[in-house]
Amino acid sequence: MINDVTAVSSQMATSANAATQTKLTLDKDAFLKIFLAQLQYQDPLNPADGTEFIAELAQFGMLEQLTNLTEALTRLLQFEQKAQAAALIGKTVKIATADKTLVEGVVAAVRWSGDQISLVVNGQEYSPDQVIEVR
Repeated sequence: MINDVTAVSSQMATSANAATQTKLTLDKDAFLKIFLAQLQYQDPLNPADGTEFIAELAQFGMLEQLTNLTEALTRLLQFEQKAQAAALIGKTVKIATADKTLVEGVVAAVRWSGDQISLVVNGQEYSPDQVIEVR
């Protein structure tokens, strides 16, 4: 039961992770553009200190590794969500629909479309976010 609830709640974390991923990618690109502009427009008579460039390259390397780590964690989260949703197959669930009605039935299948997961109950697809009870 705890795993089933975790599956439902972790679905909401996917959109937050996607937003974080986009922000890190933009920051990495912006950092690289700034770094290249510094190299291009530095004063040849008064060049920048080499230690500054080494520090900036180290920061760039750390940013790249953070981006890779975020991507790996996102893939792991997606795998976990799919596994937990698949564990609901054959279980009876109660679902609260958008129009405030309750649907009860056995999960016949789980479908994935990109990052979206849906449960097939009584021939209809529902989001795991709509599940309010699992038996």
